Amino acid sequence: MKFIRVALASSVSLWAAGLSVAQDANPSAATEPAPLKPPLVWAVSCRPVDVGARIACVMAQSLSLPDSSEEILKVEVVPRAALGNDNALVRLSFAHGVVPSSQIGLQVDGGKLFKVPLQRSDANGLYTTAPIGADFVTQMRMGRALNVSFILSNGKVATLPVSLFGFTAAYDAIQALLKSAEAVAPH
Repeated sequence: MKFIRVALASSVSLWAAGLSVAQDANPSAATEPAPLKPPLVWAVSCRPVDVGARIACVMAQSLSLPDSSEEILKVEVVPRAALGNDNALVRLSFAHGVVPSSQIGLQVDGGKLFKVPLQRSDANGLYTTAPIGADFVTQMRMGRALNVSFILSNGKVATLPVSLFGFTAAYDAIQALLKSAEAVAPH
């Protein structure tokens, strides 16, 4: 029961953080409120692995085409030890249209480029999963955007910026949930 309360409290905290927006410094805007458009945030999902013993958690963000809501990229990050993994993992899921033989470039705020190959293609899209070290996770925690670059089927390079707003809060929430689950797990 304690696990459920911790998970619910963390989910509510992440939801509230996603709804917070900065106030406009323009005094005339105070009389006419602007429509709220919450920033993109990282969603956290956890599920039990062993009855009362372990949980598995993943954080994710999806990018969609604005006119059709078709998902074009989903970025999932599995923090270190969240699934029994030694390193943090990144999983990228692309809609069709990416050249399957190309490498994917990951770069935080114009920093060092990290390349991962596409690994799998099926009827739903193209996928890759790669370990990311603690240094890259630190860059993501301090960064503003994760730029995901890839080659389209027409030969052009495309770069999609994935917001890192809320990344640190989501990562820390997963770490806290894992510690709470360990504390209440029977030994």
